[in-house]
Amino acid sequence: MPPEEVWFSKDSRYIDGLRCIGHDVRRTISDLLSLGYDADKVYTLPKGTLGDTYGEKYERERYDGSWSIDEDDSLDISQRIVMLNECYIRADYDGDGIAEYRRVVKCGTVVFENEVVEDHPFAIFSPVLMPYKLIGLSMWDLVEDLQRIKTAITRQYLDNLYLANTPRTAVVEGQVNLDDLLNPRPGGLVRTKDLNALDVIQTPDIGAQALSGIQFFDGVRDARTGIKEFSQGLVGNELSKSKIGSEGL
Repeated sequence: MPPEEVWFSKDSRYIDGLRCIGHDVRRTISDLLSLGYDADKVYTLPKGTLGDTYGEKYERERYDGSWSIDEDDSLDISQRIVMLNECYIRADYDGDGIAEYRRVVKCGTVVFENEVVEDHPFAIFSPVLMPYKLIGLSMWDLVEDLQRIKTAITRQYLDNLYLANTPRTAVVEGQVNLDDLLNPRPGGLVRTKDLNALDVIQTPDIGAQALSGIQFFDGVRDARTGIKEFSQGLVGNELSKSKIGSEGL
């Protein structure tokens, strides 16, 4: 399930001891009626949309432009979207002093189902487990700092490349026509009163150092995660070696 749809008590150490866990999902009025819920209750439900607490839904959908702030634009009332909550919670509903596990299906303050169950149907997995915590670490947690460092180095490398391709120019004030200088067309002329009034500021090339730094942090990433480039499948060099070897045979 998408992380923005699931919530649970954060203080739980294992999934069997969860005090509460729930699934928030968008449903249409037609979906609720097809489940057999009371039509009088269903038609009075407020409009609801899915809150993107993590920001992951936006990141998933912004690439293809499917993200929308208001997704409920249908004129058909049967297609109106509401937020349905399926909750599993320990509560003393019958007043006997002992909390039982209950399944509650609701929308806002309107409750459709409230029944005793033995357990919830959810399973939770984490790539990297942590002691006494229900949720461990993801791959992103292991390499987040490396990704930010590589991003900074890549930006610096590109800035250096831009300056090397279009270097800055030092000019003597009042000796150079700035309109000509700011029009960098190929073969263009720059009018000056003195040939020494212009001087190109040379930018040192840091490409080798930047690429070496990126490769270094790639090695740190591989050591942290255990996932190496050669373990993800054949790469170009390996394919070329295989071709050469087969031709030799």
